Amino acid sequence: MEILESPKSENDLNILLQEVNLSSFIGQLTEEELRQYITNRTIYFFYDDKEVVGFGAWEAINSEWTEIGPFYNLERYRGKGLGTLIVQHLVMVNAGKKLYAVTKNSIVKKMLVKFGFQNVSVLELPWPIYGHLMSKLSLSRLFNLGRKLSLEPVAQFIRTTEPVQLEAEKSTLPAIPLPEFREGESAAI
Repeated sequence: MEILESPKSENDLNILLQEVNLSSFIGQLTEEELRQYITNRTIYFFYDDKEVVGFGAWEAINSEWTEIGPFYNLERYRGKGLGTLIVQHLVMVNAGKKLYAVTKNSIVKKMLVKFGFQNVSVLELPWPIYGHLMSKLSLSRLFNLGRKLSLEPVAQFIRTTEPVQLEAEKSTLPAIPLPEFREGESAAI
């Protein structure tokens, strides 16, 4: 597994954008937002050999809080531990910060809890996060969220203290071998 701060090609960006924006799990991700993460050096691209398989980004909310996400791995790579590796990397890169994440993906919800996040109601979110969320609202984002409605409710997660270290976090990013992939096999992250 190779982890890079920038994509190997423009085509890799297009592959990610196309699949992400068809996904029901991420409301919207524009090319401009993706390029801003690259400019800010707040994104990593994950490669299996020469093929882009996912990414993980983060955004500073203020000096205390950071939002992890969006993060995504391609559908054919789901259920192989890659989502856990991406979240582990985002948590490690932002060590010492209070973290915020939002998802409607049931597998990601369980994963965040394993990494020490607590599911909280919108009313329990700290004020800096409210301001951050309001700054991201736009008509196109609201339209895309409405277009991607699902039965799975959106959940807010925060991590305010460093949890007891998980086995997965004890080493520096392990090079986990990815098993052979079979078409049609997936467990969405």
